[in-house]
Amino acid sequence: MAELFLRITVCMVFAVSTLGKLPAMRAFEVAVEGFRVVPRRLARPAAIAVVSAELATIAALLVLPVAGMVLALTLLTVFSLAVASVLKRGIGTTCTCFGPSSRNLSAHDLARNGVAIAMCATWFFLYGAAAPPATTVVLIAAMSAVAAFVLVNTRELFETLRL
Repeated sequence: MAELFLRITVCMVFAVSTLGKLPAMRAFEVAVEGFRVVPRRLARPAAIAVVSAELATIAALLVLPVAGMVLALTLLTVFSLAVASVLKRGIGTTCTCFGPSSRNLSAHDLARNGVAIAMCATWFFLYGAAAPPATTVVLIAAMSAVAAFVLVNTRELFETLRL
């Protein structure tokens, strides 16, 4: 059951991320440019590649779970390295991880990615467990939605609770 919970949660996080970027691709392109990890002329192709990779990850998580988790783990690691690079260089650029935002990247974004990476890594240890009954799957999906919401909104929750 934990395996399914982790897979659905990671899938939902990628879905929220992709759905946030698709209607605002220009804003995401500007954010990619702001990271200063690719030349300016490659910001648009890089933004398209990221969204395409996120869509592929979602699809794979649904039908080819091992491949999906490998993709998720790879993307989250690359995203984390890019965020760490921005933070280390002191670049004030916005995080459009889940759609347009006026908030600059922070250690919260890196921590959120760390939790998601840990979820992916844990999944590999649990993969192959017996499938739960259908009623349990519905409950797991609901719990995954809550977990995905918390993960996507980590920064806001920390600010609200002043942590």
